[in-house]
Amino acid sequence: VAGTAGLSDTVIIAAGSAERMRIDSLGAVSVPTKILVGGPTSAAGAFGVQIYGDATTFAPAAVIRGFSNTASSGNLILVKTRGTTATSSTAVQQNDSIGALLFSGADGTSNQILANLSVYVDGAVSTGTVPMAFSFATGTNNSTLPPVARMQISSTGNIGFNNGQPAVWGTNAEKVIGIGNGTAPTTSPAGMGQLYVEAGALKYRGSSGTVTTIAAA
Repeated sequence: VAGTAGLSDTVIIAAGSAERMRIDSLGAVSVPTKILVGGPTSAAGAFGVQIYGDATTFAPAAVIRGFSNTASSGNLILVKTRGTTATSSTAVQQNDSIGALLFSGADGTSNQILANLSVYVDGAVSTGTVPMAFSFATGTNNSTLPPVARMQISSTGNIGFNNGQPAVWGTNAEKVIGIGNGTAPTTSPAGMGQLYVEAGALKYRGSSGTVTTIAAA
């Protein structure tokens, strides 16, 4: 620690002339960049909390545990505003990302983020109204980044499979299941059937290989 000072019931820890940590009179701790837990003493990349651990024993984890004799629980809250300060609440806009969980795997050279679960704004925003949709995206290689949305749940209850990013729905659709055009399967695994859309027609392939057109385009 290069310097410690108490100012108005606030403790400031500095390195040289730069503030690195602040503890206020209520016990709130703030840092301007990142916190590293269980890993290197320095790390490139995103700001925030970074947790490392040897997964051969216990995988690194962040635990949020709520305790009370009520129905309440622990929460992970992701917040998005279009403001320019930490406490602003400037309205978001349609198609803004509200937050995401990103999944990354190493390919031997670098880490590839090729799947995510995200929430985005899928309608007009007004006071008290922020329509939000879920998107589940997957991919196989970084030539197709970002990962492609495979399933989406709209703010009006529509569920879509491979129907665009953001999802495309018929006018006024609510609580509708939409399936985008796919690639027809060429084999028939035993014990299952396969439902898909080809050229706008809904088709079913049974385990014996029989293809039935359920509904024309």
